[in-house]
Amino acid sequence: MQTRSLSIVLLRVVAVLVVAQGMEGVAQLGVFVLRDTHAPLPDFSFWLLLALLWPLAVGIVLWLIAPGLSIMAIKRLPPSLDTERTTAQGLAHVAFVVVGTWLLVNAIPGLVMACVQMSAPFPRPDGYSLVIELALRCIFGLGLIVGSRWMADVLLRLRYMGTNG
Repeated sequence: MQTRSLSIVLLRVVAVLVVAQGMEGVAQLGVFVLRDTHAPLPDFSFWLLLALLWPLAVGIVLWLIAPGLSIMAIKRLPPSLDTERTTAQGLAHVAFVVVGTWLLVNAIPGLVMACVQMSAPFPRPDGYSLVIELALRCIFGLGLIVGSRWMADVLLRLRYMGTNG
């Protein structure tokens, strides 16, 4: 299988998962809009709408840019996965990029909402720890994306250590 084809397929799988996760947000948005009250919407309704619709928008964009993103993800990998070591290296590299993308896409809306909630008059008691947790997830996701080649090499060195493979 071609390395680029594999990375496109995996990135599009992530896009479908993100859109599926966004369906929950659409249901929550429907409940929010159709509530039985005439009270005005809170000031942060734009941020709530953004956080709820974020997975849908990101999933669609990720689906559309998967071919371009795959080129960036597999820059220095061989074009074809034909040997066992190359296959393992390509799969590990693409998997780290996909997992990093998944973590980043899932952490950003929560981080936005946590920051908005912390700016409210009565912030959540666990708000600071939530912001730190989500920021660390974003950093970890970016680290997986940027360092995927290095991590794949380390993983394979550990895997083949002592086997002359």
